[in-house]
Amino acid sequence: MRMVSCVAVLSLFFVSLVQAQAGSKQKKGVAWLSPQAAQARLQVAPKPLLIDVYTTWCQYCRLMDATTWRHDSVAAYVAEHFIAIKFDAESKLPVSWQGSEYVYQPRFKVHQLAVSWLQGNMVYPSTVLVPPQGSPQVIPGALQVREAETLLKYYGSGAYLQQRFEDFRQGFSPNW
Repeated sequence: MRMVSCVAVLSLFFVSLVQAQAGSKQKKGVAWLSPQAAQARLQVAPKPLLIDVYTTWCQYCRLMDATTWRHDSVAAYVAEHFIAIKFDAESKLPVSWQGSEYVYQPRFKVHQLAVSWLQGNMVYPSTVLVPPQGSPQVIPGALQVREAETLLKYYGSGAYLQQRFEDFRQGFSPNW
């Protein structure tokens, strides 16, 4: 009996050790900021904004979190070229954003800031890219890594200032 319990304890120890090692190799992903932290960062270093608008119940939002936003190249590029915000469209907390106050609207089950960022097109997930000079671009739906690479490099490189997206995309070769 004593031998069995000793083997069981050792087995649990090794399983825990293997799981801990596997967990330490997990990809970190994009370092998301709250809207408040992003505003502070904008004051110091203006960069394009990358805003991921999601909901907790959205399966495609979770899929993007597990794949696209955890991809090492995506995360590294976002860290270098963007200020990244992750925002729950159903958050109940009030948010101050660029001098305005936004609140949750219980009647519609959505936060006013999400409505503003998505320009009323409430699709989850949605990615909003806001260049320092230019108009916000809302990309509704889940993005795969290759799609994200094209969009991120179009805005992150500043190509949006010189050419239309379609022209950029036609000459673009994805690497990720």
